[in-house]
Amino acid sequence: IVLPLGSGSRYDNFELRMALRSIARYAVNIRNIYIVSATPPDWLCQVKILNIPDRHKHNKDANIIDKLLAAATLPELSSRFIFWSDDQAALHRFDAANLPVSCNMRKYEHFKAEKIWHRRMRNTFEYLQKNNIYLNCNFDTHLPMPMLKEQFCQIMQNTAYQQEPGYCVNTLYCGMS
Repeated sequence: IVLPLGSGSRYDNFELRMALRSIARYAVNIRNIYIVSATPPDWLCQVKILNIPDRHKHNKDANIIDKLLAAATLPELSSRFIFWSDDQAALHRFDAANLPVSCNMRKYEHFKAEKIWHRRMRNTFEYLQKNNIYLNCNFDTHLPMPMLKEQFCQIMQNTAYQQEPGYCVNTLYCGMS
């Protein structure tokens, strides 16, 4: 499991604590948890920490992609890994080796240009359409997402994800996959 962590938490990393507790309680078939952050909480234990800062001030997904790419360069990271956010928690037992991809039915027209994340999602749909990929859903469901390490690296290294407004990581990855 790779868990990118931003540089600040409104709740003193309580959400991270709950995410990790839920993984410990309910996950089967996981080997390691990688926390990718320049400012990990000092109470972390039994996880591997990668020190990667947030370089993109107005592009949260670019920071997430940077952190996932850093983790993906580790030889010991499995070829299939789970991208997990600090504010996601498991509510029942799950098998990480068989965790499915999830999507929701919100399409391009459901996202308004007034909000930065909505602009990012619209930009993602537009990028995919330029590549002749037309989706009737999006994959940014705020659920843990399985990813293939080699495929993730190839997609992101061939995409200018750093340019604002950026792209939504899960929809970009799943769409290009």
